[in-house]
Amino acid sequence: MTDFRVAIAGGGLAGMALAHHLHRHSLDVVVYERDADLVARNPGYRLHINSTGTTALRRVLAPRLWDLFVATAGIPRQQVRHFDEQLNPGPIHDTHGSIGVGSATGDAPEHLVADRSTMRRILATGLEKEIHFGARVTGYRRTPDSRVTVHLSNGESDEADMLIGADGINSAVRAQLLPHAAASTWAHATSPRRSHSPRQPNARSLMNCTRYSH
Repeated sequence: MTDFRVAIAGGGLAGMALAHHLHRHSLDVVVYERDADLVARNPGYRLHINSTGTTALRRVLAPRLWDLFVATAGIPRQQVRHFDEQLNPGPIHDTHGSIGVGSATGDAPEHLVADRSTMRRILATGLEKEIHFGARVTGYRRTPDSRVTVHLSNGESDEADMLIGADGINSAVRAQLLPHAAASTWAHATSPRRSHSPRQPNARSLMNCTRYSH
């Protein structure tokens, strides 16, 4: 384990996937998540993951967790109906139009669907000591020794060499680092025309996060 400490704001899919990658490379990493625990709220819809995402996951997850992800994922039907933010039905699209840039394999074809809650539990496995629940990052302060003090909603603080903002569209890290940058808001939901088929089962798609470092 190196002395370089990385703090991640947000224990969602991106934050935890990144934490796995850093932890496997022997970096000291800590994740601060606003939720009280993994089941504090409904995490949302199922995810459609193409080869860009599965290739990233294979690289960051330990083999047993990758196998668990594949075992709990499903294969979507070819045609998917889209809905707008008011859940009004929209056009039907073919999944061939969303082919990724990764490598499809025998255990992970080009398109998979995954339950967000299940996936979040898988990503939390092995990070029990690194994830701190009920601690939302509210801001940060640069220190004279080129480190960063991370301020938390529970009144506590932590010091790190790098702070990564993976805390969503209302990111406190982004708001402080880039106060004039407006976050884009959009809603998008999909539903297969038929039920999902049960399946035995470059990280950028999972790690689109704001980064602050010195």
